[in-house]
Amino acid sequence: MKSFQRYTGASTEFPYDLLSRLSDSFVESYCSALRQRFQRQTSLPNAIEEWFFRTYASVKLILSSTVMLSSANYAAERGLRIVEPYLLYYALFNTSRALVLLVPEQQWQDGKLLEESTHEKVRNVTVDQLRYLSQDLAHEYQGVAQRALVIRELFSYRFPATGLKNQIEKLLPDYEDIVVVCRYVAEAAQLCSECLGKAFSKVGRPSGEFSETALRRVFEYEHKLFGDFLLQDSDDYHRLGRALRSFGRPVSLALTATEGLVEDFFAAWDFQ
Repeated sequence: MKSFQRYTGASTEFPYDLLSRLSDSFVESYCSALRQRFQRQTSLPNAIEEWFFRTYASVKLILSSTVMLSSANYAAERGLRIVEPYLLYYALFNTSRALVLLVPEQQWQDGKLLEESTHEKVRNVTVDQLRYLSQDLAHEYQGVAQRALVIRELFSYRFPATGLKNQIEKLLPDYEDIVVVCRYVAEAAQLCSECLGKAFSKVGRPSGEFSETALRRVFEYEHKLFGDFLLQDSDDYHRLGRALRSFGRPVSLALTATEGLVEDFFAAWDFQ
């Protein structure tokens, strides 16, 4: 493992595992270009607000993928294989969404990027971003993601009577393969977030409060199908408040994912 702090300009070190295989000269060049792309974002209207929310949402997506992978492993150990296609696919999909949220050229559009990105767009953007780092990484991701999608769709729309056996079992990516690819994507997202944090490090806190409309994008959930259905997540609301008081601007995923935030998130799935 190695840290890329000297290239990203991050205030703390993060131990990269899989991306540490990349050459230092390449990472230095990649991060230099990425910091410049983020620097152009700092002068845009409501930039601090937007990127703070994008970073927070990215952390939540990675945590959700961790829950899904843990659940898939638990289910497999107990023979509950029916959930594997869904959990493995959506673990990879949500990790990919976490990276997409941190791509400077992807427009936030008042939260539509988080809510309306299609599965195909998420895969394509992720492949493009990984290709900047490594053609091999991008190719591996593309193969695993496509296989996971095919199997998930089989059981979502047709549900073969053979279950996860024979040819289907051979096509379904192994749990460890999904974990490795998710780790690649999550490390790429962390690398982006370190460059993002550096770009905003000299930008002062907003003089006023973040807009209520923007805040609600992160802690309110509604569905058009049910008309006036609206869920206000008090956990998200309080986590956001703590993060705002602590940082007040976008920082890296590792810094955003405080110990308290992570404990609170996983505690919500512990029903013992």
